[in-house]
Amino acid sequence: MDEELSPSECLLPSGKQRIGLIILNQPLDKDYLHILWSKALLTACADGAANHLYNITGKSDSFRPDYISGDFDSITAEVRAFYEDKGCRLIETSDQDLTDYTKCLVIMVEEIKQRNLQVDAIVTLGGLGGRFDQTMATVETLHHALSMTQIPLFVIQESNLAYLLRPITRFCSLGSW
Repeated sequence: MDEELSPSECLLPSGKQRIGLIILNQPLDKDYLHILWSKALLTACADGAANHLYNITGKSDSFRPDYISGDFDSITAEVRAFYEDKGCRLIETSDQDLTDYTKCLVIMVEEIKQRNLQVDAIVTLGGLGGRFDQTMATVETLHHALSMTQIPLFVIQESNLAYLLRPITRFCSLGSW
């Protein structure tokens, strides 16, 4: 029997999904942030997303990401120092062949494996607003994710939710459609 996919369950306060949470460098929905953070077993910011997290949550210790990754061209010195002082790992990834989002996802997938976390989905907050090239880069990362992990990857921003369906792996005759 095929597994049922419920992408919006992570946004329900009563939902039971355990997630990995990646925050991208775009304005954050405070309500979504609080719900998703409460379900997250692992949290990360891609570079300048740490600025948005800091601006929404202030100096709250409850919202310290497990790591911040990227080339650090967007995070402010103040925010970087704040999270560094709070013990957040800063992982510089200067490779310009991949986006900060893709690099952050690679680290998250590896962390989930190393820690043997039972994660139902990886949820990304942000990535579907702003410039068109940034949205397309988010879609490209969804495509890369298909070869990185079997864990579903969702992208949520405002009233938008994106998920790239996996190709059907079994062959069917025309009569079985």
